[in-house]
Amino acid sequence: MKLIKQLLLVLLVSTLSLSCSSDDSTPYSIPDPNTETPGVTDPEPEPEPEQKDIMIGIWNINELYLNDYALLLNDCEKQATITFNEDGTLKEHIVEDDCAVREGEFTGTWKNLEDNKYQIRVDKLSNNSYFNDVDYYTLEVIEEGKIKLTQQIQHEGENSYILSVELLKK
Repeated sequence: MKLIKQLLLVLLVSTLSLSCSSDDSTPYSIPDPNTETPGVTDPEPEPEPEQKDIMIGIWNINELYLNDYALLLNDCEKQATITFNEDGTLKEHIVEDDCAVREGEFTGTWKNLEDNKYQIRVDKLSNNSYFNDVDYYTLEVIEEGKIKLTQQIQHEGENSYILSVELLKK
């Protein structure tokens, strides 16, 4: 009987010692959040997408205003477009009041001067050569796809006037 007790004691001690040993064959473990893992870094955050300037795109001239008085444009004139390119260039497609498309290439430049101020320069033969009369136009967003460029113009010896151009995104 004494022998059986001794064998049971040895068996119990050996079982307990085996069950307390570490097991490296575990398929996964939960890492300690306070411990750094060598060679593993946090992924870089995605850079925010660069915002395109509101002017970039194709626009129709919808209205012209002189001192807040609408200068009536007919349906033909409203077909004319100005394309503002990302590289700061622009191209005009000019349609006359009799719906004839003006031949030739009419190009220019534009620049965002910050604080909603834009400098626009067009071909001197363009119907829109009034853009060249001032240093900059102030941009106002009327609604999605509709903006207004406004500036006070003063020619030597004349009274000043306010010219506004309303553009619709095509």
